[in-house]
Amino acid sequence: SQRCEKPIIPINCGAIPSGLAESEVFGHVKGAFTGAIEDREGVASRADQSTLFLDEIGEMDLELQSKLLRFVQTGRFTKVGSSHEQAVDVRFICATNRDPLEQIEERSFRQDLYYRLNVIHIHLPPLRERGSDIMTFARHFLQQFVAEEEKQFTDFSDETEKLLMAYSWPGNVRELQNVIRSMVVLQDGDLVMASMLPMAVINEKGDRRRRREHIKRDNQMLIERLKDNIKTISSAPTESAVNDPSGTILPLDDVINQAIREAIEYSGGNVVDAARQLGVSASTLYRKIKD
Repeated sequence: SQRCEKPIIPINCGAIPSGLAESEVFGHVKGAFTGAIEDREGVASRADQSTLFLDEIGEMDLELQSKLLRFVQTGRFTKVGSSHEQAVDVRFICATNRDPLEQIEERSFRQDLYYRLNVIHIHLPPLRERGSDIMTFARHFLQQFVAEEEKQFTDFSDETEKLLMAYSWPGNVRELQNVIRSMVVLQDGDLVMASMLPMAVINEKGDRRRRREHIKRDNQMLIERLKDNIKTISSAPTESAVNDPSGTILPLDDVINQAIREAIEYSGGNVVDAARQLGVSASTLYRKIKD
């Protein structure tokens, strides 16, 4: 539109104390109330020729809704404590995580304001209904936090991806963002493994058995990765963790244990570096050492 180069002026209607809401939206003049030591512009003035974004509009006080309705209809408003009316040209975008029609029935949202604002309605489904968008967001956040924390992660394992796709995400994108940030801060490796996920994701009610299977398969992949990395860690092929000097094939647990010992020795006792060399997370390696 012709406003595309102009900024969007946002205001969170649910975060403003009711006594200050009108001033935040319309502004006030000096002396309008205790503490008003100077004139102040509200978001209505700052959004002139631009866009006003009313976030969480369902939380707005009913009295302010009445004044907002007149502002939407006429494009005119009066600052708190003033008798001078101002005219502005504003486009409105509103968002709410509540059902406005239910609020109208509960008499907590004005019906006339709803129908005045509801010109173009866009329904954003919850994250759990967004299909492959979940992994698009997850990879975006992974790249962002890996750069911030200077970690090694490049992607998610197949089992991790399945768990992320299966989780219900009651906190939507914000919850996903925090889960990825937490894993990047606390873990390291080249792949995000299923065992690195928070327990809330792994043990979601009704899916525990399926999720345990994902982690079991992921752990099996870890074992294969350990075996694949043995050759690069061992100083001599004849002394590798696959077989002892006599040529006898060792049990799998002994192979893993010896590979871990060699990796730690190769890394000068640095467990984090040893984990990176083995292609696993430091927490996984610490757990294996403890076992």
